[in-house]
Amino acid sequence: MIKRVGLFLIGLLQSFSFSGIVTGINPSQTQSVRQITWGDLIPQAQAESDDPFAELTEDQLYELLMVARYRDLRQRGKLEPGGESEQSEAELVASLTAQGIDVDWLLSQRERVAAARRKQADIGATVSGQHISIPGYALPLTRDDETPEEKGLSSV
Repeated sequence: MIKRVGLFLIGLLQSFSFSGIVTGINPSQTQSVRQITWGDLIPQAQAESDDPFAELTEDQLYELLMVARYRDLRQRGKLEPGGESEQSEAELVASLTAQGIDVDWLLSQRERVAAARRKQADIGATVSGQHISIPGYALPLTRDDETPEEKGLSSV
């Protein structure tokens, strides 16, 4: 869940800017302002069947990550073939295989699943180019040298 929220926030920041903050337009002065809530910005749940990693436990994900890391480092020449890392990788693969996990197939699905997650987290198309209003609070900040300071809390 934390990974999905983090990915959502990255997609949110990349996708749009708040028109009132960035452009200086007061949303209350325009007629085409669309009011949304923070809940509207949460991406719809992805079908679990599309994500083979969703069924793995934290330990299985960690072991799969380590296998991928060993392979990547070996491919880039950062690890010597036949060393301790290769034995560790073999043990991890054996452990995952014993649990019914096809390591090579899962690793081949990484890019597809990552692309699907990025697409799901991108809400920019729903608000891009629109003036939106999100009820809440704004904290105006000033900068003195490198330290931002809060000027006060104002209701939006």
